[in-house]
Amino acid sequence: IAMILKILPPFKHLKINKAKQLLKEGYLKDYNIEGLAYASGFKATNTFYRIFKKETGLTPKMYADNNNQIKQRKNII
Repeated sequence: IAMILKILPPFKHLKINKAKQLLKEGYLKDYNIEGLAYASGFKATNTFYRIFKKETGLTPKMYADNNNQIKQRKNII
């Protein structure tokens, strides 16, 4: 069991990375947070939301908004 517990955290990290990738691609323009959680491999939206905020310091919406602002600044320059 201890071996399984050591394996789980990297999967959590991979799922959050998948969510971040989807957000950078504009996923929330067409889908909601529940869809994002599911597409990232989470079964429960509240778990996804809590872990995402803990890992990034931002909510998924805030992360997407920050990423959009960065893209807009790059387009201006």
